[in-house]
Amino acid sequence: MRLQSKSATYYVFKNFIYLLPLVVLPSLMLAFFQSEKGPVVLFINMANIIKSGGQISFAHFYTDLYSFFSLVNIKSDAVLGINAIWFWLFTYVVLIIGLCMAFTFVERHIKLGTHRYGNFFKNLNESFLFLFPYLFLMFVLYQVWTLLLCGAIVLISIIAQGWAFFAFSLFITLIFYTAYFVFFSLLILTPPSMYFDGYRFGFAASYSAQLTGAHFFDSVIRILATVLISQALLFLCRLLPQQFWLPDMYDNVVLILARFLFYLWWLMFLPSFSVCKYAEYTETKRADLKIKIFD
Repeated sequence: MRLQSKSATYYVFKNFIYLLPLVVLPSLMLAFFQSEKGPVVLFINMANIIKSGGQISFAHFYTDLYSFFSLVNIKSDAVLGINAIWFWLFTYVVLIIGLCMAFTFVERHIKLGTHRYGNFFKNLNESFLFLFPYLFLMFVLYQVWTLLLCGAIVLISIIAQGWAFFAFSLFITLIFYTAYFVFFSLLILTPPSMYFDGYRFGFAASYSAQLTGAHFFDSVIRILATVLISQALLFLCRLLPQQFWLPDMYDNVVLILARFLFYLWWLMFLPSFSVCKYAEYTETKRADLKIKIFD
């Protein structure tokens, strides 16, 4: 006789059907309207240029470099006659609402043991006040941090070219991203500490860093490992259509589906991980866990 697993991954799969309606729309919108570019695409492009004997240059800083890192999608493509930037902005509004509802659901389920969606909209304003400062800080920090990274890559391009430039740029990119996700992970318990105990943002962030720092390998390293695994799977899905010589239409379908599943996983995992770990580290009794009589 034992308790069910406290794992956040186990929680996601066990409550998948309840979390799905809360995050399926923002995941779908992110798959369509978030930029398809990314650091992996940038380094693939740079490797192809070097192989062909070309020179790496960043004549247009945003188009040639920063757009591959930035979360802001300002491409001028039109969707139904409307500039894509408006769809991107609306996507992030829907994303924040979806995350607020997901955090609220997980918090209520773990504290009260209920799966009901009742009073979600009444709690939306409160959950927004708890969650938005953390999301805003992480967003701004990411934009500034990757801007500094791009500046470093431009500096390296002045000093070195060819595969030496590629290696140095890849190394410093890994360092920058690791540092960002370490900080991201250290503060990941900030929203539940505000939910559960009513702490102000500054104190909640400090308390989160203290808790996750004391469980570094169980929290920070686990987040880093999940980032690496999910990015590797997304990269394989990007290569898969090319290996089977599928037409461009199927290539796009596979990529959109992979991106949808990628965002769906993270929008379910982050609230679950944050709240589950906070309850575990503060030894809060979880009402969602039941005694298993038979293994």
